[in-house]
Amino acid sequence: MENEKPLVSIITTAYNSEKWIRTLADSILAQDYPNLEWVVVNDGSTDSTESIVFEYRDRFAALEGRTLKVKYIKQANAGLGSATLTGMHNISGAYFTQIDSDNYYKPGAISKLYEALASHPEATFAQADCQGFRIVNGKEIPDIQFSYAYQIDSDLMNSNSNPLLYFALERKGFMFGLWFVDARKYRQINPTLSFTPLRKLQDAQILGQLYASCQKVYVPEVLLMMYFRPGSLSQDAVADPKIFDEEFDALRSSIDFLQISSQDKERAKAFIGYRCAMSFLAETRKQRYRASFHRYLKFIIATRKAFPELKAIGRSKAHYLLSYALYPFYEKMNTRK
Repeated sequence: MENEKPLVSIITTAYNSEKWIRTLADSILAQDYPNLEWVVVNDGSTDSTESIVFEYRDRFAALEGRTLKVKYIKQANAGLGSATLTGMHNISGAYFTQIDSDNYYKPGAISKLYEALASHPEATFAQADCQGFRIVNGKEIPDIQFSYAYQIDSDLMNSNSNPLLYFALERKGFMFGLWFVDARKYRQINPTLSFTPLRKLQDAQILGQLYASCQKVYVPEVLLMMYFRPGSLSQDAVADPKIFDEEFDALRSSIDFLQISSQDKERAKAFIGYRCAMSFLAETRKQRYRASFHRYLKFIIATRKAFPELKAIGRSKAHYLLSYALYPFYEKMNTRK
């Protein structure tokens, strides 16, 4: 029977989210999956977020023919990473996913992710595309679409053959998109559902753990709408170079929570660090944070020597690396009188 499908937990962290959390709640209400739990962690909001969640809790409870319940947790403001960790430790579902309070689901999203994962018993998690958007003069304007189908090199399309290398060579945005996880299988590699709480990048840590040890199934469809909201953590530039180092170390240390061999941990840390170092170089170059720049550059060179398979990166990636290696010299040339 439809209402006997396993419980799916949806984790949302909220901080002063009164302007957009209704849109998310309405999208959850519109889902056709019959057995949902919305785990809302209020991270010290001072606006009407709580009353809005309570309003929808009552509406969800009045539904007939399906289960849609709200688990509400309020904590002192501790940041996005801490709130997400609180949510993960309070899920009841056989499956779980996470969505920010300013994003929303497309109709049928949860059902499509569940069916995809249920039909692939070898996989631990499913992912789908997301569509970014901005609000201009009260209207929703499409922005970047994050599609996993086009973010890997053409000769590495079979991610199951080497998920570590697949993770390392994703071209951009591995933390973006919609992910949906089999909780039982995830607990086999991360029994305590743990990661290092940061002010952001909780998605990257969870996905890093999953890519390091598990297989995924991909749903080639936009199932999540992502609001590129001015002032949000994902849109604000990092002002302090120490934040780069904190995030880089946390992403790699998240592998320590996994129940895998020491050798696999070192490989996973190297590949994840390599991918992140390439991304962070773009920011450190842009912000001219020289100490971080040289740290990541040295890490990339050392990792390529230790793991020759990264040489499969291709000519365009090699040029990308070289351009960053020579950047300080270019800058000196361009600043000469």
